[in-house]
Amino acid sequence: MSVEELESVVSGLPPAKLARFSQWFEEFAADQWDRQIEQTMQAVSMLPSSAPTTTTRQVAVGRFEPLSLRKRDEVVAVSLREMRDLALAA
Repeated sequence: MSVEELESVVSGLPPAKLARFSQWFEEFAADQWDRQIEQTMQAVSMLPSSAPTTTTRQVAVGRFEPLSLRKRDEVVAVSLREMRDLALAA
C-alpha cells in the first residue's frame, strides 16, 4: 500500500474509528521512539569507558531528566513529519 493510499483510507475514516486509529498510532510511535532510545543507549554503553559521553555521565550521576511527555510528543510529531516527508519524496 502506498502512502497516498494510506492517507486516503485514513482521511475517510469516521470520527470514532479515526480516534481509535490515532490512539493506536500514537502508542505505536511512542514504542518506536522507546526502541530508538534503547538502541542508542545500548550503542553508547559499548563506547570505551575512558571516554564517556555527556549523556552517560549525566545518567551515572542522576542528572538525567527524561523528556516530559509533552516534549516527547513534540519530538515524535516532528520526527513523524520528517519520516512522512522522506517517504513522499522517495
